[in-house]
Amino acid sequence: MRGKMKGNTPKTFAMLMLASAMLVTAGCGNSGTKETSESSGTEPITVTFFGADASPTWNKMQDAVGKKITEQTGVTIEAEYDVNDGGNQKIALMAASGDFPDMIYPKGNLSKLVDAGAMLDLTDLIEEHAPNLKKSMGNR
Repeated sequence: MRGKMKGNTPKTFAMLMLASAMLVTAGCGNSGTKETSESSGTEPITVTFFGADASPTWNKMQDAVGKKITEQTGVTIEAEYDVNDGGNQKIALMAASGDFPDMIYPKGNLSKLVDAGAMLDLTDLIEEHAPNLKKSMGNR
């Protein structure tokens, strides 16, 4: 049991970081519908996401963590994952076309997105609006 729990820690941390990013994104704008979520009292929002990993275990926010995030925040992720080449072709197409998802996990292709001007520096927003996120990340 101990080994299994330890192996899930990076995935759980990644999901929590993704949830934090969604909350920052949700606070900055709303591309979702105008209906109010009954359980959370917030307006639902859908965030698009592309992940370069081939075998996601957390898909379509249908696990317990994803359902709780949606319940509490009204945020849903519309996710797409690369199953062929770690995002190489898809990210190159995004960079060339300028058509990007709201969030992306580029794995080894970050430089293509930086060169395309697709990456946003969230330092100032984190400094101003997310002191707990800043505290949890430390000086990285």
